[in-house]
Amino acid sequence: MTSRLLALIVTAALSLGLVGTAASNTHSPSGVTISVGSKAGVPSAAGGKYGVKIVVGNKVTGKLFSYTVNGKKRTCKLTRGAKCVGAQLRKRVKFHGDLRRANLRRADLRFADLRKANLQGADLRSAKLKGADLRGANLKGAKFQYTAPVHQKKAKRGNQTPECAPNCQGERLVGADLREANLRGAILTGADLRDANLNYADLNRADLQDANLLYANLIRADLNRANLTGAVLPRADLYRADLREANLSLAKLTHAHLGDANLEGADLRAADLREASLSGAFLTYANLGDANLRGAILNYAFLPEANLKYADLSYADLHYATMASANLTGVRWDHTVCPDGTVTNTGCPT
Repeated sequence: MTSRLLALIVTAALSLGLVGTAASNTHSPSGVTISVGSKAGVPSAAGGKYGVKIVVGNKVTGKLFSYTVNGKKRTCKLTRGAKCVGAQLRKRVKFHGDLRRANLRRADLRFADLRKANLQGADLRSAKLKGADLRGANLKGAKFQYTAPVHQKKAKRGNQTPECAPNCQGERLVGADLREANLRGAILTGADLRDANLNYADLNRADLQDANLLYANLIRADLNRANLTGAVLPRADLYRADLREANLSLAKLTHAHLGDANLEGADLRAADLREASLSGAFLTYANLGDANLRGAILNYAFLPEANLKYADLSYADLHYATMASANLTGVRWDHTVCPDGTVTNTGCPT
């Protein structure tokens, strides 16, 4: 059934005065169901006041919501290129279709079910996504943050106030369910992703500079070549994550779990890895210059050709680690467990 025919069906339903009566369903022999909400304030099957749901068989092809912004009544149809600025959708939304380039700026999507939705290029700046279920969603190129500099520079026309003022530190995605989400190349600079579930998420080449990922679940996430400069990752779970050639310089990774993670060629200069677990991690060609690895667990880790120049390995456990041709210039040794099981304050044999 074409979109034009569906539009004609909706128009006919509205012209017949179905809106304004109790929520009702109209069936046709072709298997099309039109559900129209009630003006009395009872939410329809579409999930909102005056909501219209068009169903072809069992497939939802469009949803129309009514909401109020600053005292003005607006409508929003969830579809490709939708204009839903400030929409109060919350738990009402259960949509798995095409939302490419949709404008969902400042929309309230808390606990919304958007599994496998296509949100490529969607504008989600300042949207509330706490608890949103975005498993398998395609968020490639989606906008999460105001792109102008946080610390505004004087422009030719004077100082400009960013749209997200006064809070421009990054989008709040605390506790968001982003399992298996496609965030490839997404700009998440300074985003608040505490407790977020990013299990198996695709964050290849994503920009997560200065992002807060405290307690985040990044198990088996693809962070290949991602920018995590200065990111906050204490106690984050990065078990078997793909961090090849990722930039983790100045990142805070205290107590983080990086067991069996692939960090080949990663930049970890001056990273804080105190008491982090790197057991079995692949760190071949990784740059750990000036990194703080005090008390870190590196047993069975692979460190061939790694740069550990001036790194702090005090109280670190390197039992059974492979360190062939690693650069150990200026390393700080203090009660360090060497690959052969001996404890040293002067240096491990290579």
